[in-house]
Order: sequence, then structure tokens, then C-alpha cells
Amino acid sequence: MDRFQEITNQINDTQQAFYDVERQERKLESTKVQFEEILNQKEQLFFDINRTWLVGDMAYRTSDNQNDIRRYQDRFMNELMNEYDEIRNKKRYYQDQEEDLIFQRKKIREEENK
Repeated sequence: MDRFQEITNQINDTQQAFYDVERQERKLESTKVQFEEILNQKEQLFFDINRTWLVGDMAYRTSDNQNDIRRYQDRFMNELMNEYDEIRNKKRYYQDQEEDLIFQRKKIREEENK
């Protein structure tokens, strides 16, 4: 296989990897939307519970549970944002790699046409 075809195959592989990362990004976005829907339901539930238990032991337990859940949701959102950053970095890497390969292929073509 000549160098031109080899680079073309690498470009195709890079494009496929980029599309795979984009698919991961869409899946992550879907997960985020679903999580936000759950958070809205949770907020409504705790609002209703807090109206029911204004004072006493159950009011304190509810508050403690709400604080625990907030810590978990904050941790989850941080992990989600880290995944977003990782995906953005991968996309940038594959874009740069594709540009470099296209440049190399163009250079080979120009040398062949001399």
C-alpha cells in the first residue's frame, strides 16, 4: 500500500473516532437532561415534604437527607462536567490529527505531481 492510501486510511479512522466521540457526547447530553429532570422531581418532592413536616424530628431528618442528596448530585455533576471536558479534548485531538493527515496527504500528492 502506498503512503497516500495509508494516510487516507488513517484519515478515515480518525474521522470514525471523531464520530464515536460525538456519539458519546450526545449520550452524555441525554444523561444530563434526564438527570436534570430527576432533580426537578426531587426538588418538588422535598418541597412537598418540607411543607408537611415543618417542625420536629422529621423536619431535621428531611433536611439532613436533602443535604446528603445535594452532595451526591454535586459530585455527579462534577463527574459529568469532567467527562464533557474529556470529550472536548478528544474531539480537538481528532480534529487536529485529521488536519495534520490531510496536510501530509496533500504534500504527498504535490510531490507525486512534480
